[in-house]
Amino acid sequence: MTYSEVRAWLLCRPHEKGRLLWRSTAATFVVVSSACVGEPRQVADAFAYLGPLDSLEAEQSPPTSTLPQLAPRDLVLRRTIGTDESFGFVSDIEPVGGYLLTSDQLMDPKLTVFDLSSGAPLYRFGHDGQGPGEFRYVVGIRGLPGQPAAARVYDTLNRRINWIEFPEDGGKVGATVRRELPFRLDVYIESLTEFGEGYLSSGFWGPSFSLLELDSAGVGRSRRWTPPAVSRGELDHEDGLRHVNKNHLAVHPDGSRAMLLYQEVNHVVAVDLSEGRYRAFRGPRETTPAFEVRPEGFGFLPEHVQSYFGADATEQYVYGLFCGCEWGDPEVRQTLPTTVHVFRWDGTFVTELQLDRGAITIEVQADDSRLWAFVPEPVPRVGEWLLPPDL
Repeated sequence: MTYSEVRAWLLCRPHEKGRLLWRSTAATFVVVSSACVGEPRQVADAFAYLGPLDSLEAEQSPPTSTLPQLAPRDLVLRRTIGTDESFGFVSDIEPVGGYLLTSDQLMDPKLTVFDLSSGAPLYRFGHDGQGPGEFRYVVGIRGLPGQPAAARVYDTLNRRINWIEFPEDGGKVGATVRRELPFRLDVYIESLTEFGEGYLSSGFWGPSFSLLELDSAGVGRSRRWTPPAVSRGELDHEDGLRHVNKNHLAVHPDGSRAMLLYQEVNHVVAVDLSEGRYRAFRGPRETTPAFEVRPEGFGFLPEHVQSYFGADATEQYVYGLFCGCEWGDPEVRQTLPTTVHVFRWDGTFVTELQLDRGAITIEVQADDSRLWAFVPEPVPRVGEWLLPPDL
């Protein structure tokens, strides 16, 4: 299945029973359904049950000198991981000890374990479903600090966290789902990471707030507001606001900082969580949003140019997978992102990396030595690139 075929499938993929994630009403105008946002109430600002709203204090934006003349640094694919039967459409990648764990939207079972050294597939686990040890749509895999053979997996459709343990001897014995935590939320969480004694998340929430802090039981504790990419004054359509403000969350390993990289508009927000401050700025390459509201709903126009498709972070840097590609016709072959922007945690732009393959869903090793990404074409694989030591 090609990326274009997968994208067309995703445009009408059932998100909940009887709902559509997207629906196409015309070849040149894609209407966004409200079903995928998991809205908790019918009114725009009825998020109070998620906790109080905290507004962070603005810092001065980075000086223009942080956006230099771009000189992309080319990266050459080192190897691919997987076989012709390994992948459908990968939603997350994570190294865990001596393993590489991937989640897949199309495959069943949902999770696949590879030997990190050889790249050989070891086994799959986690069938599609809602029962114990089953998954529906995994968007967040994270290795657990101090536990080299354990990971936390977030399933956004089942709205629960699963803790997984792997055999420490590197054998082919299957992973074990040790514990599950259901979330008492009905908002659509897109990204989730550990934060203090609880969790920090982002999702399709529009301009009402940007970050949601959860306690250890998965209950909303507080909401944090930062400037949206598009405000309610600029777009008077609730579903549209949530979609144009879709973002990707990166969090520092110690939980002190976060960065939001927006998908539909060139908008980045660096957040100092310990000081309660943010800094909003644009990435180094300009994009042109194009959308409108019609009687049938909100939609993106073919000339709409998208920005960041994913993000990952280490202690030193934030990596944003940048597309700069037109929305176009969902039935026509789409351009895949090949560019990675590297930022420091204060928002300073460092460099631009150019992949030699179109990619989705990036993951960077903690020591900034390797980058993995899902490469959908010509045959789905996970690609691995070596990062330059002098970033």
